[in-house]
Amino acid sequence: MVKKLVSQADVESPEPAKEMASDVASATTQRLVTEFLMDRYGPVLDMTALAKVLKYRTVAALEQSILRGNLPIAILKLQHRRGTYFLAEEVARFLAVTQHSTPTLPNGNQQSQSK
Repeated sequence: MVKKLVSQADVESPEPAKEMASDVASATTQRLVTEFLMDRYGPVLDMTALAKVLKYRTVAALEQSILRGNLPIAILKLQHRRGTYFLAEEVARFLAVTQHSTPTLPNGNQQSQSK
């Protein structure tokens, strides 16, 4: 009779299940947000639309955030067009990832990242 030793790698940990559930929730959120943005603004958002979506007070505040590198959304420069544009899918991805990476307190408020 041969006994097989069970290693730690053979035992399935609960962490991948949590990651998979989070990925599914993130993908669902991204899909819903993409649909909303496409219905409301179309496939491409300009600075004014993005400022509204991200709740910036002014377009200038959004521009400053982009210049400082605080907004990791791919910028779309269109040939022969002035202005800065963003793909609705990229904005939705950013919002979905941000939502699932920001800790939420028991009362439903989001925890501040600054210390």
